Amino acid sequence: MKKITLFAMMALFSFGLSAQTMHRKVDVQSMCKSSVITPNRVAKAEDISVITDTPAGERKRYIRTGQNFEYNVQAQTIDEGEQFGPIAIVFAEDGSTVYLQNPVSGFGVGSWVKATKEGNKITLPLNQNVFYSNNYSTNVKIGVLKADASVGYKLDTATESVTYTVTDETIALDALPDGAILGVYWNDDKSWASCGDVNSVYTISNEKPLVVPEGLELKDYTLDAKQYEDDPIKGAKTKVGVKGNEVYVQGLFTVMPEAWVKGTKEGSTVTFKTGQWMGDAESGDAIYLVALNGEEIGDVVYTYDEAKDVYTQQSSYVVFTVKPDAVLFYAAYETSTLNGGTNSVDAAVADARQAGVAVYYDMQGRHVMSPVAGGLYVKTTTYADGSKKSEKTVVR
Repeated sequence: MKKITLFAMMALFSFGLSAQTMHRKVDVQSMCKSSVITPNRVAKAEDISVITDTPAGERKRYIRTGQNFEYNVQAQTIDEGEQFGPIAIVFAEDGSTVYLQNPVSGFGVGSWVKATKEGNKITLPLNQNVFYSNNYSTNVKIGVLKADASVGYKLDTATESVTYTVTDETIALDALPDGAILGVYWNDDKSWASCGDVNSVYTISNEKPLVVPEGLELKDYTLDAKQYEDDPIKGAKTKVGVKGNEVYVQGLFTVMPEAWVKGTKEGSTVTFKTGQWMGDAESGDAIYLVALNGEEIGDVVYTYDEAKDVYTQQSSYVVFTVKPDAVLFYAAYETSTLNGGTNSVDAAVADARQAGVAVYYDMQGRHVMSPVAGGLYVKTTTYADGSKKSEKTVVR
């Protein structure tokens, strides 16, 4: 079995004055830990195709439940947890072809696998590619793996497909062989890629994106924020609309500039209810707005200075997280302001080339939310004027 790398671990951050522990979201491998492959391994003549573009058809959004298994690097144990978050499923116009995105809950690379539907059954052929590593010259595939005392899980070569049962509201993975998981494995030596699911049930999502009132008058604002463990945001473009005591903000999370959040104004205080769904990121993760107020998760609070036309963060941390009731985060603001004053546009122009949002990718092109010191990454910075710059960098 391949050794497990430390860079794919979930990093834990303790926030100064707050006793709340923040868990940094590691995209692609937040639960599923990557494995080391000998660098001089020779590429094989194999099909490396992966479905990365969204297939044509009716796209539906479901929420996962069930158990997942992952390798715990620190304890060197296999831990059981609960699946969470969305899964996208596309039903093609032919009525029989179905595509599932990120079919294994810990392996969020954004790729799709192809299945067929007949009646109330979906049949998913196994051993489809879900990822190709340019660095290691081999594929990661989906398969059924059985428990094995020496290697954790071992590929079950006898099982060639799995089935799901479809109802109006759910899609449920049918029973697997005893002691087996639906997981991912490295194709070159058929070893477990360290995550897998059982008892998966996908329930149609009732979450709806926020729609602003028709005809709402919007005003341009600029966002300045001190991010936790990231470069500051300076002069990012946002929009604010006010209707009665309702305050609508677009672009509070700069990675998703089209997403809206809604607050309620009472006096000079504007409160954004915690757990608002802002949409799904490119990786397939749902993004929610929450806050840390002291040591507790709660509502996001800003104060509004009418004379200056500035909203100022009062919550200890404003957090963009993948769960509505936990702090497993993509980004966190220690301080932030939304400036709609007369100087805000000039400031945005002046600061257009100052650091905005920096996103790191590993050398296989996978988005990494917690780059590790000494690692080589591609750093892409999006500036306030919308321009981008990419460069290779070694994290210090």
